[in-house]
Amino acid sequence: MNKFDFTKEERKQIRSIVEENLSEYYSNTKSKKVGRLFDPIEVKEFVNQFEFKEESNAEDVIENVIYGLSEYAIQTPHPSYYGLFNPRPGYASIMADYISAMFNPQLASWSHAPFANEVERKCIEELGAKLGIKDAAIDGAFCSGGAESNLTAVLCALNNKYPKLAKEGIIGMNSRPVIYISAEAHHSVHKAARITGLGTDVIRTIKVNKNLEMDIDDLELRIEEDLSSGYEPLMVVATTGSTGAGAIDNVKEILAISSRHGIWLHADAAYGAGLKISSKYREHLGAVHLADSITIDLHKWFSVPMGASVILVKDRNILKKTFEMRTDYMPLHENEVTVDPYSNSIQWSRRAIGLKFFLPLAIHGWKVYDDTITHQIEIAQYMRQQLKRYNWEITNNTPLPIVCFTHDNLKNSDAKVNKLIDTIVQSGKTWCSAYSVNNEMSIRACITNYATSEQNVDEFVELLNSAME
Repeated sequence: MNKFDFTKEERKQIRSIVEENLSEYYSNTKSKKVGRLFDPIEVKEFVNQFEFKEESNAEDVIENVIYGLSEYAIQTPHPSYYGLFNPRPGYASIMADYISAMFNPQLASWSHAPFANEVERKCIEELGAKLGIKDAAIDGAFCSGGAESNLTAVLCALNNKYPKLAKEGIIGMNSRPVIYISAEAHHSVHKAARITGLGTDVIRTIKVNKNLEMDIDDLELRIEEDLSSGYEPLMVVATTGSTGAGAIDNVKEILAISSRHGIWLHADAAYGAGLKISSKYREHLGAVHLADSITIDLHKWFSVPMGASVILVKDRNILKKTFEMRTDYMPLHENEVTVDPYSNSIQWSRRAIGLKFFLPLAIHGWKVYDDTITHQIEIAQYMRQQLKRYNWEITNNTPLPIVCFTHDNLKNSDAKVNKLIDTIVQSGKTWCSAYSVNNEMSIRACITNYATSEQNVDEFVELLNSAME
């Protein structure tokens, strides 16, 4: 027997140790400190205790690893974590990751993992339908995160605009393409411009209005200026749920401009797409389904462990046109009803990302997602009400559960805002961040956890009020 397998009894014991420790953490996450400032030397010393010279007791190693993750990390699954889009993962999703790791399906080729590949295809069709895309037009791919999805969108826009790009590369382009984003857009678009070799000079940052939405008049003006200067407009990125303040660009108005000029329209709905699942609030996202491509991050608002993103496209040929690759060592079984993911996306060998969304969806159904997302939106509404009650001022305007706020005693002083945030984060009772809204540094709190309750919000507001005294 190979050492890697362990014996049947050893495996049983290891599972017992893991489950006992993780179950304790999962059941009692709220008893943990949400976060603190970490000493790099302390963390390095803890990690360096692991030596690889000889075999160690598996139980001891596992318990130390779990302790390290529990002690030296911001506890994003905590109901009082109000930070970035890092949710508490649902238990079914966690089990899906475990199952996937055990079977280790290889999703480069359809023939190697037909079930896992069709699971992802089913999820893509379901998500597309929820966003309002007609079945016949839905295509897409699973990605590692929003950055890869947005990079995929840029590559699709390029290959749509320049048919010879895949063979000749950017050196064969006759003109300089440009990409339009709002001032609130995610910087993964800048990274995509660098990765593709276009360079960040191709980015045109469009002004935003008081609600931090893309200014349509400025977009049209910048496009006309670029056309008259010999540039070639390639792509507009509509941010539908910005990271900082939850701004939602008007896709329908942007489409009226982009379609007139033959420009690819991408909707970065990495976070905001979840709105479409709420039967009560879905209309707030607008006409996102009209975009040529859409980014959806399942590990943001769908309670899925990192990392799981989807890129949806309406041109069923564009992914193949952008990524198609054939080689003798890869089995060819693609036909009119199956797709080999390695020739349809950036990644080659990869795990079954989609299973950790498929399993909870199959168990719980869409209604539970509807209720969960609606709950988080309404908890944010409750937070706004409570903040206003104690004379805090809400600085952003969004239907999303992102609350940016300030106080008369904090205005015009970034230092005071950051000091207050440090104070409450150091308490270990919560975690939030700072974000500038219309040039006013604000405290930013985002409801990312389906377990966050009104009581958690009350405790948060009380902590804020105490820190202001």
